[in-house]
Amino acid sequence: MKRWGDMLAWVFFGFAVLSLAAWPLMVWWHVTTGTPAVPAMLETLPYPLGAIFFWIVARGLKLSTSLPPRT
Repeated sequence: MKRWGDMLAWVFFGFAVLSLAAWPLMVWWHVTTGTPAVPAMLETLPYPLGAIFFWIVARGLKLSTSLPPRT
């Protein structure tokens, strides 16, 4: 079970990195299609919020798999 938890933690960490890296690209795409910069940033705000959520989940999984076993 520890191995699955570690793998899931890395998957969620990867999701966090990808969504955080995609945010400037999506802002740029919205701005080039005619949306002003501030509304484009607000419209794409789920990308950094999702990155924070994925990082929290990954960190929780990593911490929960490093706990000592119950006896």
